[in-house]
Amino acid sequence: MKKLALVIVVVAVALVFSRSDSRIAVIAPAVAPSRTPVPHAAISAPAAPSLDVAGARVEPAALVDRETTLVAAGRRAWRIAELAPELGREMHVRTSEGGDYVVSTTDAILARRDDGTIYVGWMMPGTGALADLERPGERIENAIAIMPTTPAARLAPAAVAVVVGSTQVRTVTAQTFAAAAKVTFKDKHHAATPAIALDHLVSFESNGERVTAAPPAPGARAVVYMNRRERFKLAWLDASGTPIGDKRGEVTQVTLAR
Repeated sequence: MKKLALVIVVVAVALVFSRSDSRIAVIAPAVAPSRTPVPHAAISAPAAPSLDVAGARVEPAALVDRETTLVAAGRRAWRIAELAPELGREMHVRTSEGGDYVVSTTDAILARRDDGTIYVGWMMPGTGALADLERPGERIENAIAIMPTTPAARLAPAAVAVVVGSTQVRTVTAQTFAAAAKVTFKDKHHAATPAIALDHLVSFESNGERVTAAPPAPGARAVVYMNRRERFKLAWLDASGTPIGDKRGEVTQVTLAR
């Protein structure tokens, strides 16, 4: 009897394991067939157009390895006076959108962003980092050509005749402006801008038109300053020295009360 009972127990255990293995085999997930991933087509940004600098073709990609100390986040720059010293004091800049500018080369830079786009900008005088000295609001984007100015494009040297009463007492030029500029104000980019105070301004000539001086607010004072194109402009300043009122074109004469 004992042997019969032992045989029955062994058979029962074998049946249990047999059913368990069968059940496990049924619920085990099937192995997914292997698949070779299909690579996506590479998407590249459109290449930036090449640049003509004083007749020499420059590819934006070639600027990547050009040495410079003017480096900031996302961009590198080079002083145009060093890239093309033959340009002189002025240059003719054309853009891919059809822009056409005659501008000063003084403190001008050629900058390349990491995405390959090119712009012409200007630095404030002095030495330091690109991010500290660059004037962000004064940029010509997407430049495709930087050329010497032609006689037709070149403007006559800027000058402002200063008249007191009915007598012209002096003429201010780009070369004599710095010595005559005794005040400064902050432009819209918060950069210090030298200027000449015009106390008792009566009128001025702008783009060939004589304009009667009309302060845009009580206490506003007039100054004349020189922009980056080395042309003279008139600005009205409030008590804090902030420019106010409408902008005017180039100023060629100012008349002060005697």
